[in-house]
Amino acid sequence: MTRSLRALLFTLTVLILPGSAYSQMGGGGIGAASLGFRTTGQSLGVDAVPIEDAIPGRWRIEFRVRRDSEDPEATGIWRTVTGEMSLSGRIVTGRIRDDDFPGDFSCSIDEYGRCMDGKLRFHSDDQDWQQFAFILDREGYRAEGWASFTDVESGAVREYELQFRKR
Repeated sequence: MTRSLRALLFTLTVLILPGSAYSQMGGGGIGAASLGFRTTGQSLGVDAVPIEDAIPGRWRIEFRVRRDSEDPEATGIWRTVTGEMSLSGRIVTGRIRDDDFPGDFSCSIDEYGRCMDGKLRFHSDDQDWQQFAFILDREGYRAEGWASFTDVESGAVREYELQFRKR
């Protein structure tokens, strides 16, 4: 194998492998890798917006049905809400400011823009959602994520893809 071929394979591995790993992080390939790594962007000469500047503000959050154990035919948008996000250290907190479906969420964000181990609860829920996470893009105006809710009484499972857009 030539030296230039080895260098090309190494470069492709560095760029592609992290995207594959990213899509396996509970999101099941939701497309988080398409957002780009914040550090990859920096290594390519594209500066990522600092998380401290990107997170605070109003966000439109769209919940898209990925799976509903009670309705296997369910698809499309389940709910779209407006949220206010703030950042304190590495903790993101959010308040869903929707007249019909208010709620709260929080998660821990890392330097790569991954907000993981989150909590979500609409005020109408009697329990927290089991998963809530998102990955911020480099430009700081959108994110993709996932959330899941398992009703402890009925056992029904609902999984969602999340689309965040800064307003």
